[in-house]
Amino acid sequence: MPEVSLSDKAAEVLEKTIQSENKGDVIYYWALMDMDLKDMEIEDTDFWSMCDSLNNGHCRAVFEDAFRRMYGLPGDVEALPPMPVTGGQWSVLHSWVMPTTSFLEFVMFSRMFADSLDSLNKNNIRTTECVLGSSMLEKRHCYCRIFEVLINVWAYHSARRMVYLNPSNGHLREQHPLEHRDMWVKYFSFPLLKSMDEDLAEEADDGMHPVDEEAERDGGRASKPLSEQISPVSSLHLS
Repeated sequence: MPEVSLSDKAAEVLEKTIQSENKGDVIYYWALMDMDLKDMEIEDTDFWSMCDSLNNGHCRAVFEDAFRRMYGLPGDVEALPPMPVTGGQWSVLHSWVMPTTSFLEFVMFSRMFADSLDSLNKNNIRTTECVLGSSMLEKRHCYCRIFEVLINVWAYHSARRMVYLNPSNGHLREQHPLEHRDMWVKYFSFPLLKSMDEDLAEEADDGMHPVDEEAERDGGRASKPLSEQISPVSSLHLS
Protein backbone atom coordinates (compact mmCIF):
# COMPACT_ATOMS: atom_id res chain seq x y z
CA MET A 1 0.00 0.00 0.00
CA PRO A 2 1.49 3.40 -0.96
CA GLU A 3 2.23 6.07 1.61
CA VAL A 4 -0.54 8.64 2.09
CA SER A 5 0.68 12.23 2.58
CA LEU A 6 -1.30 15.32 3.51
CA SER A 7 -1.59 18.12 1.00
CA ASP A 8 -0.72 21.63 2.20
CA LYS A 9 -4.42 22.41 2.38
CA ALA A 10 -5.24 19.31 4.44
CA ALA A 11 -2.32 19.99 6.80
CA GLU A 12 -3.56 23.54 7.32
CA VAL A 13 -7.09 22.32 8.04
CA LEU A 14 -5.75 19.80 10.55
CA GLU A 15 -3.64 22.39 12.35
CA LYS A 16 -6.49 24.91 12.61
CA THR A 17 -8.95 22.24 13.72
CA ILE A 18 -6.63 20.99 16.45
CA GLN A 19 -6.01 24.52 17.74
CA SER A 20 -9.74 25.20 18.00
CA GLU A 21 -10.79 21.73 19.17
CA ASN A 22 -12.91 21.78 22.33
CA LYS A 23 -15.05 18.69 21.89
CA GLY A 24 -13.02 16.17 23.84
CA ASP A 25 -10.56 13.47 22.89
CA VAL A 26 -10.36 13.14 19.09
CA ILE A 27 -8.24 11.01 16.74
CA TYR A 28 -7.75 12.29 13.20
CA TYR A 29 -6.57 9.89 10.49
CA TRP A 30 -6.04 10.11 6.74
CA ALA A 31 -5.01 6.66 5.42
CA LEU A 32 -7.84 4.16 5.01
CA MET A 33 -8.08 0.39 4.74
CA ASP A 34 -7.50 -0.11 1.02
CA MET A 35 -9.25 -3.35 0.17
CA ASP A 36 -9.74 -4.99 -3.23
CA LEU A 37 -13.45 -5.75 -2.92
CA LYS A 38 -13.38 -7.83 -6.10
CA ASP A 39 -11.89 -10.65 -4.07
CA MET A 40 -14.41 -10.36 -1.22
CA GLU A 41 -18.14 -10.86 -0.95
CA ILE A 42 -19.88 -7.57 -0.18
CA GLU A 43 -21.42 -8.92 3.02
CA ASP A 44 -17.99 -9.95 4.27
CA THR A 45 -16.41 -6.47 4.20
CA ASP A 46 -16.77 -5.88 7.94
CA PHE A 47 -13.83 -4.75 10.06
CA TRP A 48 -12.61 -8.19 11.14
CA SER A 49 -12.91 -9.62 7.62
CA MET A 50 -10.79 -6.76 6.27
CA CYS A 51 -8.29 -7.33 9.08
CA ASP A 52 -8.18 -11.04 8.15
CA SER A 53 -7.46 -10.05 4.55
CA LEU A 54 -4.50 -7.95 5.70
CA ASN A 55 -3.15 -10.70 7.96
CA ASN A 56 -3.24 -13.91 5.92
CA GLY A 57 -6.71 -14.85 7.18
CA HIS A 58 -5.71 -15.07 10.84
CA CYS A 59 -6.36 -11.60 12.28
CA ARG A 60 -9.48 -12.21 14.33
CA ALA A 61 -8.32 -15.58 15.69
CA VAL A 62 -4.92 -14.24 16.74
CA PHE A 63 -6.42 -11.03 18.13
CA GLU A 64 -8.96 -12.97 20.19
CA ASP A 65 -6.29 -15.29 21.64
CA ALA A 66 -4.00 -12.39 22.51
CA PHE A 67 -6.85 -10.37 24.03
CA ARG A 68 -7.96 -13.36 26.10
CA ARG A 69 -4.47 -13.94 27.44
CA MET A 70 -3.88 -10.23 28.09
CA TYR A 71 -6.93 -9.99 30.34
CA GLY A 72 -6.90 -13.55 31.70
CA LEU A 73 -10.38 -14.30 30.35
CA PRO A 74 -11.74 -17.86 30.67
CA GLY A 75 -12.46 -19.88 27.57
CA ASP A 76 -16.24 -19.49 27.82
CA VAL A 77 -16.09 -15.67 27.77
CA GLU A 78 -16.18 -13.75 24.49
CA ALA A 79 -12.76 -12.20 23.81
CA LEU A 80 -13.08 -10.61 20.37
CA PRO A 81 -14.14 -6.97 20.76
CA PRO A 82 -17.23 -6.32 18.60
CA MET A 83 -16.68 -4.02 15.63
CA PRO A 84 -19.28 -2.64 13.18
CA VAL A 85 -20.28 -4.91 10.33
CA THR A 86 -20.93 -2.05 7.91
CA GLY A 87 -20.41 1.69 7.65
CA GLY A 88 -17.58 4.06 8.35
CA GLN A 89 -13.88 4.18 7.54
CA TRP A 90 -10.89 2.69 9.38
CA SER A 91 -7.29 3.77 9.80
CA VAL A 92 -4.13 2.06 8.52
CA LEU A 93 -0.45 2.96 8.03
CA HIS A 94 -0.23 4.73 11.42
CA SER A 95 -1.30 7.94 9.68
CA TRP A 96 -3.07 9.59 12.57
CA VAL A 97 -2.76 12.28 15.21
CA MET A 98 -4.12 12.44 18.77
CA PRO A 99 -3.52 14.27 22.07
CA THR A 100 -0.34 13.31 23.90
CA THR A 101 -2.23 11.85 26.87
CA SER A 102 -4.17 9.59 24.53
CA PHE A 103 -1.02 8.63 22.65
CA LEU A 104 0.69 7.51 25.87
CA GLU A 105 -2.38 5.50 26.85
CA PHE A 106 -2.46 3.82 23.44
CA VAL A 107 1.23 2.96 23.66
CA MET A 108 0.62 1.39 27.08
CA PHE A 109 -2.24 -0.71 25.70
CA SER A 110 -0.21 -1.67 22.61
CA ARG A 111 2.81 -2.71 24.66
CA MET A 112 0.73 -5.11 26.75
CA PHE A 113 -1.05 -6.45 23.68
CA ALA A 114 2.31 -7.06 21.99
CA ASP A 115 3.59 -8.88 25.07
CA SER A 116 0.54 -11.15 25.05
CA LEU A 117 0.81 -11.75 21.31
CA ASP A 118 4.50 -12.62 21.49
CA SER A 119 3.95 -14.96 24.45
CA LEU A 120 1.32 -16.84 22.49
CA ASN A 121 3.68 -17.27 19.54
CA LYS A 122 6.58 -18.44 21.69
CA ASN A 123 4.36 -20.96 23.47
CA ASN A 124 2.85 -22.35 20.28
CA ILE A 125 4.44 -25.78 19.83
CA ARG A 126 2.55 -26.42 16.56
CA THR A 127 4.44 -23.90 14.49
CA THR A 128 7.38 -21.54 14.67
CA GLU A 129 6.31 -19.62 11.58
CA CYS A 130 4.35 -16.38 11.58
CA VAL A 131 0.73 -17.14 10.65
CA LEU A 132 -0.11 -13.47 10.03
CA GLY A 133 2.04 -13.14 6.92
CA SER A 134 1.82 -14.73 3.49
CA SER A 135 5.08 -13.42 2.01
CA MET A 136 8.59 -13.73 3.43
CA LEU A 137 8.63 -9.97 4.13
CA GLU A 138 5.32 -10.14 5.99
CA LYS A 139 6.50 -13.14 7.98
CA ARG A 140 9.71 -11.36 8.96
CA HIS A 141 7.74 -8.33 10.16
CA CYS A 142 4.99 -10.47 11.58
CA TYR A 143 3.09 -7.99 13.72
CA CYS A 144 3.22 -4.93 11.47
CA ARG A 145 -0.18 -5.25 9.78
CA ILE A 146 -2.11 -6.19 12.91
CA PHE A 147 -0.58 -3.20 14.70
CA GLU A 148 -1.71 -0.98 11.84
CA VAL A 149 -5.33 -1.71 12.70
CA LEU A 150 -4.95 -1.96 16.48
CA ILE A 151 -5.53 1.79 16.77
CA ASN A 152 -9.07 1.29 15.49
CA VAL A 153 -10.04 -1.26 18.14
CA TRP A 154 -8.51 0.81 20.94
CA ALA A 155 -10.04 4.12 19.79
CA TYR A 156 -13.46 2.58 19.15
CA HIS A 157 -13.77 0.88 22.55
CA SER A 158 -12.07 3.57 24.63
CA ALA A 159 -14.72 6.07 23.45
CA ARG A 160 -12.44 8.32 21.42
CA ARG A 161 -14.05 10.32 18.64
CA MET A 162 -12.72 9.20 15.26
CA VAL A 163 -12.52 11.72 12.42
CA TYR A 164 -11.38 11.02 8.86
CA LEU A 165 -9.36 13.80 7.20
CA ASN A 166 -9.34 13.71 3.41
CA PRO A 167 -5.62 14.02 2.63
CA SER A 168 -6.27 15.94 -0.60
CA ASN A 169 -8.96 18.52 0.13
CA GLY A 170 -8.91 18.57 3.93
CA HIS A 171 -12.57 17.70 4.38
CA LEU A 172 -13.37 16.28 7.82
CA ARG A 173 -15.97 13.62 8.51
CA GLU A 174 -16.60 11.92 11.84
CA GLN A 175 -16.72 8.13 11.73
CA HIS A 176 -18.47 5.68 14.08
CA PRO A 177 -20.38 8.16 16.29
CA LEU A 178 -20.19 7.36 20.00
CA GLU A 179 -23.93 6.97 20.39
CA HIS A 180 -23.98 4.16 17.82
CA ARG A 181 -21.16 2.08 19.27
CA ASP A 182 -21.33 -1.21 21.16
CA MET A 183 -18.26 -0.60 23.33
CA TRP A 184 -16.30 -2.77 25.77
CA VAL A 185 -15.31 0.26 27.82
CA LYS A 186 -14.44 -1.78 30.94
CA TYR A 187 -11.49 -3.45 29.17
CA PHE A 188 -10.13 -0.18 27.78
CA SER A 189 -10.44 2.09 30.82
CA PHE A 190 -7.28 3.92 31.81
CA PRO A 191 -7.32 2.84 35.51
CA LEU A 192 -7.50 -0.84 34.51
CA LEU A 193 -4.77 -0.53 31.87
CA LYS A 194 -2.53 1.39 34.27
CA SER A 195 -2.94 -1.29 36.94
CA MET A 196 -2.18 -4.06 34.42
CA ASP A 197 0.87 -2.16 33.16
CA GLU A 198 2.21 -1.76 36.71
CA ASP A 199 1.73 -5.47 37.40
CA LEU A 200 3.63 -6.34 34.23
CA ALA A 201 6.45 -3.98 35.20
CA GLU A 202 6.71 -5.60 38.65
CA GLU A 203 6.93 -9.04 37.07
CA ALA A 204 9.75 -7.83 34.83
CA ASP A 205 11.60 -6.32 37.81
CA ASP A 206 11.23 -9.60 39.72
CA GLY A 207 12.55 -11.60 36.77
CA MET A 208 9.21 -13.35 36.31
CA HIS A 209 8.72 -11.87 32.87
CA PRO A 210 12.12 -11.45 31.19
CA VAL A 211 12.44 -9.67 27.88
CA ASP A 212 13.15 -12.05 25.03
CA GLU A 213 16.09 -10.31 23.38
CA GLU A 214 16.27 -12.87 20.59
CA ALA A 215 12.61 -12.27 19.69
CA GLU A 216 13.20 -8.53 19.71
CA ARG A 217 16.26 -8.91 17.48
CA ASP A 218 14.64 -11.18 14.93
CA GLY A 219 12.60 -14.30 15.61
CA GLY A 220 10.09 -13.45 12.88
CA ARG A 221 7.91 -11.76 15.45
CA ALA A 222 9.25 -8.49 16.81
CA SER A 223 12.24 -7.77 14.64
CA LYS A 224 11.85 -4.02 15.29
CA PRO A 225 11.23 -2.24 18.60
CA LEU A 226 7.51 -1.85 19.31
CA SER A 227 7.77 1.92 19.25
CA GLU A 228 8.98 1.75 15.64
CA GLN A 229 6.15 -0.57 14.65
CA ILE A 230 3.25 1.42 16.09
CA SER A 231 4.19 5.07 16.05
CA PRO A 232 6.15 6.25 13.01
CA VAL A 233 4.08 9.46 13.17
CA SER A 234 4.50 9.91 16.91
CA SER A 235 5.94 13.36 16.28
CA LEU A 236 2.40 14.40 15.39
CA HIS A 237 0.87 13.68 18.80
CA LEU A 238 -0.41 16.76 20.53
CA SER A 239 0.50 18.46 23.77
